[in-house]
Amino acid sequence: MGISAHISRMVIGLAVYAGLVGLAFSVNYPGWLTPDSLDMLMQAAHPETLNNWHEPATIGFWLLFAPVLGQPASALLSQALLIFVYPAVLIERAIAKRTINVPFQVGLAAFVAALVGVTGIVVKDMVLVGLFMCLLAVLEFTRVGAKSLLIALPVVAALMIGIILIRPTNSVLIAITAVFWIVVHPIKIRTAIPALFLIFIAVVASPSVIKSIDRSLFGAQDARPELQLIIFDVAGISSLIHEDLFAELPGWPKDSRKLRSPWECYSPINWDTFRWGDCEEYFALVENITASPISWWVRSILAHPIAYVIHRLDYAFHLIQSMRPISTPWIMNTDKFFAAADFKTTLGISVNGFEMRGLFQPWRRRISHIPFERTAALVFSRPILMIAIFVCAFALISAWRSRRGAGAMIDLVEMEAAGIGLANFLTLTALGVASEGRYLLPTFVCGIVIILRRLSPIRARAVQYANEWSLP
Repeated sequence: MGISAHISRMVIGLAVYAGLVGLAFSVNYPGWLTPDSLDMLMQAAHPETLNNWHEPATIGFWLLFAPVLGQPASALLSQALLIFVYPAVLIERAIAKRTINVPFQVGLAAFVAALVGVTGIVVKDMVLVGLFMCLLAVLEFTRVGAKSLLIALPVVAALMIGIILIRPTNSVLIAITAVFWIVVHPIKIRTAIPALFLIFIAVVASPSVIKSIDRSLFGAQDARPELQLIIFDVAGISSLIHEDLFAELPGWPKDSRKLRSPWECYSPINWDTFRWGDCEEYFALVENITASPISWWVRSILAHPIAYVIHRLDYAFHLIQSMRPISTPWIMNTDKFFAAADFKTTLGISVNGFEMRGLFQPWRRRISHIPFERTAALVFSRPILMIAIFVCAFALISAWRSRRGAGAMIDLVEMEAAGIGLANFLTLTALGVASEGRYLLPTFVCGIVIILRRLSPIRARAVQYANEWSLP
């Protein structure tokens, strides 16, 4: 392919990308806020309240265009710029191929429209989807076992750091994905063992490192976000064995009349009642104990492994069952929120004394948004979409089985999508504390990407791209 052809394809790709970003921005303007994202942007407006309950890195990313656009429009544009990188690559490839493939074209159109429909949700999960999309786009132009892989490594590393900074538990996701790569690729044992050891060290060290970054770089107070996982797991175990494990903590109230038993407040759906509900005292009590809550958490799991596994599987079931937040996100009545006399009783978020009207723009549903919202409901909110988990697993197994073939090479994009998709589900199963369907969105997106690549005439088979920078 000549230089002029490469330039022409680049121009087409950039035009498609700009068009998708513009479409998503205009349809969703100015974006809509969830209670969590509102809380995060309020902290940005009042830095003295900044903490690490939600990672400050996400707030910084949402603020990129705030001086010009205000909020949440700035956050909406920031998300759109990430999310549509890889869809633009797919569309450009389809245009260049000039092949009529109706299933692929219909699937791609529905996928892009569904992404437009959910891009307006200002929430860190959409930022994660965008970072994963950028990662796939980088790998789309990377050859296996070539110098281009070394060129891509710094960009891939930067994206992975961003993924972990957005949500610290994603260090486990990255680690699981890396383990999948080690298993699938023909790596020698003397290389694999040190690699696995380094991965383990990185995962163990990442919480402390991220807290240090939050404190030193962003000046964020430590809100002890890890306690939500600890309380949720121990409450789940206590409920199953009907024994109050919290009573083991030094200084825990012994008078049961003043504190509800954990099984009276536990739900496998989420942990919220232990911070904002009937058992809200639990968080403050655990936060103030002198003993290490992490050691107590680990001891509780090791002492009752069966109860822990049942609790986690019950949570995973409810996570899979929850599709509503993806297709029909809960839209805040912003005007009612601003007019409320007592903000805290409105949403459980303390914003007393904050002047909100001059900082945030309310979102109202437009006619132009409805078809994209309906498409998102169709694509991202159907029980059949759970097949995405099996698609990711199948892709990994297929790559593992084919690696022994003579001259076999691996489709990097498909491998990465499969690894991320399955690792996201496994990470949520082990570490999740709320069963909202949007947490599975990266898995759904990765599964759909694999299906589209398998359907399309642009799929990068090893023999086709071994000696090319771009797909033929």
